[in-house]
Amino acid sequence: MYKLMPVLRVVGFTVAVLCITSCVAIGGGVEAKFVLAPDSRLPAWLSIPNKLQRSDVVVVLKYLTPSRDSDDAVVEIQDRDGRSLVSAHGQFCWHSSMQNKKNKFGGFDSDVYPRYTYVKINGITEVVEHRRIEPVFRISDDAELRRTASTSNHCDKG
Repeated sequence: MYKLMPVLRVVGFTVAVLCITSCVAIGGGVEAKFVLAPDSRLPAWLSIPNKLQRSDVVVVLKYLTPSRDSDDAVVEIQDRDGRSLVSAHGQFCWHSSMQNKKNKFGGFDSDVYPRYTYVKINGITEVVEHRRIEPVFRISDDAELRRTASTSNHCDKG
């Protein structure tokens, strides 16, 4: 029995890696999750269901681990109990304004804020603003950021 323990550990580890890899390959795992700031407007792709008001719902943005040719952003309107009422799926990209803010390793230093991405869902592009390290996002109405995002033909994933 003692001699089987290393084999069982390897088999268990292999199964765990295969499960995780399969989940990411199918739809991507959640990389980051943010809530829309109360003072931000709703993204154009979503509308609040009838008989509800903005104060009755929470808008959640999830960035997924990118997988080949699949959506890597999910935006949901949830009720106060966390139940999804409406959702939309699309593609997220780093905004081109972030290109000159990358460090020598291709990432961002922790003090580089605000950060901008854009999300395209059903042909509609919205610029997403992250003002600081916090689980909150806003929809930007900056005309230049919106114009640049909507005309971009290159999607920077990282």
